[in-house]
Amino acid sequence: LATSFPQVIGSAASFNVSLWHAMGQAVGLEARGKHNHLNGELYHGLTLWAPNVNIFRDPRWGRGQETPGEDPRVNGEYAAAYISGMQGMHGTQGTQNTQSANEAEGRYLLTSACIKHFAAYSEETGRMSFAAVVSAQDMKDTYLPA
Repeated sequence: LATSFPQVIGSAASFNVSLWHAMGQAVGLEARGKHNHLNGELYHGLTLWAPNVNIFRDPRWGRGQETPGEDPRVNGEYAAAYISGMQGMHGTQGTQNTQSANEAEGRYLLTSACIKHFAAYSEETGRMSFAAVVSAQDMKDTYLPA
């Protein structure tokens, strides 16, 4: 079992960085707990395919609700807060720090984040073989700030 959260596009609309960090932290803690508890054929490793920070520009893409939306700044802030929570980086992004900075140094990661679809990806069909054609300006202004 795992905690269920609202779709990312909805929680991103809150512009609540502490909420995004807390969501990532819950995912990280649950993944670490599942990893420590289950030693079967499933759940090997602690690298998670999250978060999805694709810039949502076309509603025909079937995974838009999994992203923070179309704003590069919101996507970037969401990714930073969610990842810091998921990886167990306490005391960042507006959360309460229960340890001093010196104690937190050298801590292990709860999980390892692997950002999904972060640059010029909006393809549903043919997604394993499409060629993204993006101008340098669009890449700089839209995709890479996230």
